[in-house]
Amino acid sequence: QVAGWTAALHGRPMDPLSIYPLYLTSLTLPIDDAIVLPSLWAYVQALGGDEDAYGLIQVSYYAVRLFSMPAVGLIVGRFSYRRVLSVLLLVGMAASFLYALAPVCGGVATIALSRALLGVASSASVASLAYIAEHVPKEDHTKAFAMNFGLQRAGVPLAPVLNVLLVRLPNVSSRWLQLNEHSYAGLLMLLLDGLLFLGVQLLREPVRSEARLAELAPGPGEVCRRLGRLGAYFSYVMSFQNNWCNQVIVWTIPIITSRLYPELGIVGNSMLFASGGVSGLLTVWLVPKVTAGMAHRWVLLVTQLGVGLTLLPFAVVYGCGSGSSTSEGLGHPAVWFLYVLFCFYNIPFMAQMPSNNAIYAQLIGDRGKGVYISLLEMSKTLARVISGYLVGIAYGSFGSCSLWGMTLAIWALQFIPFLGNWRRLNVALQEVVEIGSDVEGEGCEINTSSDVAAADKPSAIIETR
Repeated sequence: QVAGWTAALHGRPMDPLSIYPLYLTSLTLPIDDAIVLPSLWAYVQALGGDEDAYGLIQVSYYAVRLFSMPAVGLIVGRFSYRRVLSVLLLVGMAASFLYALAPVCGGVATIALSRALLGVASSASVASLAYIAEHVPKEDHTKAFAMNFGLQRAGVPLAPVLNVLLVRLPNVSSRWLQLNEHSYAGLLMLLLDGLLFLGVQLLREPVRSEARLAELAPGPGEVCRRLGRLGAYFSYVMSFQNNWCNQVIVWTIPIITSRLYPELGIVGNSMLFASGGVSGLLTVWLVPKVTAGMAHRWVLLVTQLGVGLTLLPFAVVYGCGSGSSTSEGLGHPAVWFLYVLFCFYNIPFMAQMPSNNAIYAQLIGDRGKGVYISLLEMSKTLARVISGYLVGIAYGSFGSCSLWGMTLAIWALQFIPFLGNWRRLNVALQEVVEIGSDVEGEGCEINTSSDVAAADKPSAIIETR
C-alpha cells in the first residue's frame, strides 16, 4: 500500500523503506501489552507487592513517559528520527533486562525502575507519529495513522502463544539470575527490542533542508494561538478521555479475573487481551474503507457514543457490582460475557483513533510537528498516570464504584469541547491550516462559509481549492 503512494515527498516518490521501518517501532507498545500486561499483577504479587504497589508501578511508567515525550518532541526537530528511535530502543532494551533481574535484585522496586525506563522508551510513539505527520503526504494521513495504530494492536493477538511459551520454559534459579514465567518476559522483550533496533537502521529518512529545520520550532505564542483559534485542543480532551477509559479497563481486568475467574491465569488473561487485540486490528483495517467519504467528526461522534455504550456494562457489572464468580474458566457464560464485552469495547475505541489524529495533524499545520504531537501524547499519558494509580487504590483500600463513576463522567464531559468546536473540525478545510501555519503573531479566522455548512452532512467531502 505504501509502495503505491505516488504523492511527492521532497520531490521524490515515497520509498517503502522511508516508512515501513518506522511502522515497526509501533510494535514496542503491543509487545508490552502482549507479554507484560497479562502477568504484571501476578509478578508484583510474587515479589511481595499489593494493589497499592501495583498502582504505583503504573504511575512510574506513565509519569516518566509524561516528561520524556515533550523532550522527544523537541529532539526530533533537531536530530534525525532514526537516531532518536535508536536511542529510545536501546533504553527499552535496558528496561527489559532490569525487568528480568527483579527477582534477584530489588524486587518490586526494580520492576518500578524498569517500568520507568520503559516509559522513556515508549516515547518512540511521539517520534513515529511526528514522522508520519511531517513526511507522509496529507492525503494519506488517515491510511498512515490507521496502519500505525493497527500495528500497535498486531502484537496483542500473539499474547496467548507467547505466554504459553513462557509458562512452559524451565525455571532457572541461581545467585545472579532467577528465571520463571514472569522474568522470562523481560528477556523476550529484550530480544524483540533488539530486532526492532536493527530494523530502524534500515530507515531511509528524507533529508531536511536548512529552511525546513527553521520551520520546526514554533514559539509558545504560536502554539497557544493555533490550539485555541483552530479548536485543536479538543483532541487533547478526547485523547485524555480515551486513554483514561482504556487504562481503567485494561488495568482492572487482571484484578477482576484473579478475583472472579482464578482458573484463567496468565494464559487466560492473554487470550482475553488477544481477543480484544484482534477486534481492534480488524477495526483499524476496516475503518478507512467503511468511512470513506464520511467526515471525520461524524466518525468521532458515532464511535464515542459506542465507547459509552460499552463502558456502562463494565461499570455496572465489574465496578459497582460484584460480578459472577466461577472456577470453571472459559466454559462459564460469565467469562464469555467479559470476553465479548472487551471485544465490543475495542471496536469503537480503535475506530476513532485515525480520525482524531488526522484532524489534529491537519489543524496544527506544518510547523513543529514533533512539539504538537508530543503535547497530544502528553494528554494521553496524563490520563494513564492518574487512572493507573486510581485503579490500584480503588481495588485496594478504596471502593471501585467511585472510579467507574468518574470514568463515565469523564466520557460525558468530552462532548463539551467536541460539540463546541463542531463547525471547525472539518479536516478537508485545507485553507484554514495553510493560512494558520504561515501566520506569526496573529491567529487565523475560521472559515464559516457555505463550504463549512455543507460539511454538516456525514458524507460530505469538501473541496476548498
